[in-house]
Amino acid sequence: MQKTDDRRNTGFLAGRCLRAGLPMAAALTLAAFAAAGPARPDTVNCARADISAEYAICNSESLQDLDVKLDTAYRKQAAAIGNKPGLQKMEREQVKWQRERDKCKADMTCLALRYSERLLDLDNGTPEKPSSLLGFVGQ
Repeated sequence: MQKTDDRRNTGFLAGRCLRAGLPMAAALTLAAFAAAGPARPDTVNCARADISAEYAICNSESLQDLDVKLDTAYRKQAAAIGNKPGLQKMEREQVKWQRERDKCKADMTCLALRYSERLLDLDNGTPEKPSSLLGFVGQ
């Protein structure tokens, strides 16, 4: 008798897809999506949080909102760039920003400031509403 948990196993799902006649690539792609769960637009994966800054973001609805706004702005800017050197530069800047964000540890004010700085940078200096970015402190 097979356990219910085994049905969520990627190998089990891939095997079912293959028996159904799907090509290997399609079977593995479907299995990977099923194993990953629903896609989230944010940049911090709360299921895999392993540093204090990520835990703070995951435990704050306001910081999660900023994280989603940042991801949206990042994707919009990346789509506007459209060339590989520009995208590579943008990725390096994002990694540098993440290092700075992570230095905040669990300081919510610091994290909010890092997010607002990066949002301003990605929006080419056009802030949404600074009060909406920083007005969450203490929530």
